[in-house]
Amino acid sequence: MLDPGGTVVKAKAYTMFESWYFQHGHITLAKLTNERNFGKKLVGVAGFEGVVTGPRGHGQPRAWLGCACALQPSERPPMTERALPGPDPAEPDEPH
Repeated sequence: MLDPGGTVVKAKAYTMFESWYFQHGHITLAKLTNERNFGKKLVGVAGFEGVVTGPRGHGQPRAWLGCACALQPSERPPMTERALPGPDPAEPDEPH
């Protein structure tokens, strides 16, 4: 959820997202999203453009500023696969 003063540990946000897509059967998102590209997809969602990586102290986990995880994955309302931008379905995956 958006929270201008919020902070969320990146690993926790990804774990919650991963739990959500498996619970709801979004296998396409599972194949297209990993920990490395999750942040790029997150800031591509309308309203999350201002979420940025926050500073961290020595030994502290990486975190995003501007959002928070308030609910457990099972408490979150259902989302659609269109919530996160993916590849353009009109374009082939590999050049021919």
